[in-house]
Amino acid sequence: MMLASEAAKKSDEVIRNHLTDELKRIDSLIDKTVMSGEKRVSFEGNISKNARAELERLGYKIETGSQYN
Repeated sequence: MMLASEAAKKSDEVIRNHLTDELKRIDSLIDKTVMSGEKRVSFEGNISKNARAELERLGYKIETGSQYN
């Protein structure tokens, strides 16, 4: 069995990797939107707290909702 400190490090690494992947996906959507002359990106799915915080830190406004709002 791994030590708790090792488990915590591995968990942190997974979180960082997921955030990196999520931000790359969103960055790609932003690039496509910019290239089409639009100023608003929308997509279906969830956004993590960490990704939201990073995007807001970069100056993006995040609005969330669902088709049922």
